[in-house]
Amino acid sequence: MQTRFVHYSLLTLFIIISNAAPAQQKANTKKNHGQYSFSNTGDGKTKESVNTWFDDKNYKMETVNDKITAFYVNDEKIPESRYSEYAAVISKIKEQIKIDKKQALEDQQQAKRDQKQAAKDQRQAKLDQEQSIKDQELYEEDSRQARKDKEAAEEDQARAMKDKQQVEEDSREAMKDKERAEDDYKQAKKDQAQAKLDQEQAKKDQQQAKLDQEQAEEDQRVLKNLISDLIKDGIINDEKSVHTLSLSPEGMTVNEKTQPTEVNTRYKEKYKRFSTGNFYYQVSKNGNKSIQMHRPAN
Repeated sequence: MQTRFVHYSLLTLFIIISNAAPAQQKANTKKNHGQYSFSNTGDGKTKESVNTWFDDKNYKMETVNDKITAFYVNDEKIPESRYSEYAAVISKIKEQIKIDKKQALEDQQQAKRDQKQAAKDQRQAKLDQEQSIKDQELYEEDSRQARKDKEAAEEDQARAMKDKQQVEEDSREAMKDKERAEDDYKQAKKDQAQAKLDQEQAKKDQQQAKLDQEQAEEDQRVLKNLISDLIKDGIINDEKSVHTLSLSPEGMTVNEKTQPTEVNTRYKEKYKRFSTGNFYYQVSKNGNKSIQMHRPAN
C-alpha cells in the first residue's frame, strides 16, 4: 500500500504571519506566528482580526476601518486608555499584516500574468500553424507551375534545354520551400502541444494546492477536537500540557505514555482520519508545533 507524507506547521489559516525573532532576543524565545482574517460589514466598513505572538505573549486585536475596537494580551482585554503602552507591538502587528497582504497580492498578480502568457503562447502557436498551411499551399502551387513549364519545354525543342534547367532549379527551390514549410509546421505543432501541457500542469498545480490547504485546515480542526476530548477525559490538564501525541492502528500515546486499551479503542474509532495512518503531533522546546502523518493511498 502506497502512502503520501504530509508535513506542515499549525496555525495556517487565511494569512499566516511568521517572522524570526530579532537577533538580540534569547535563543529559546517563541517565534512570531498567528492568524489573520478580514471581512466587509454591511455598512461598507472593513473589519480585521489578528491573533499572534510576540516575545512569548499572545496578542489579539480587532479593528474596523483600521481603528482598534478590541485589544487583548494573554486573553486580558486592555482598555483604550492603555493602548499607548503597547504602541510598539501594535505597530509591529500592523506592519506585518501590511507586508503579508502585499505579498499575497503580488503572488496573485504573478499567477494572472503567467496565465496570460500561456494564452498568448497558445495563440502564437495557432498563428504559426496557419502560416505553415499557407506555405504548404504555396509550395503546391509552385509545383503545378513547374509541371506546366516542363510540358512547355517538351513542345519547344529549341528551348527545351534552357527550360528544363529552369524547371529543375525551380523544383529544387520548391523542395526546399516544402521542407521549410514542413519544419515550420512540425515546430508549430510542438509549440502548441507544449503550451497545452504547460496550461494543464498549471491547472493541476493550482488544484493540488487548494486540496492540500483544505486538508491541512481539516487536520487542524480535527486535532483541536481531539485535544479538547483529552482535556475532558482528564488525560491532560490543558492544551499546553501536550508535548507529543500519536495515534495509529497499533495504539495511542500522549506525551510518550501508552494509553489504556479502552482509551485507544474509543479514540481510534472517533478519529479515524488520524488512526487509519500514522499520526504524530509534537511541540518542540521553542514552542513550534508540527504534524507528521502518513495517509493510506486512495
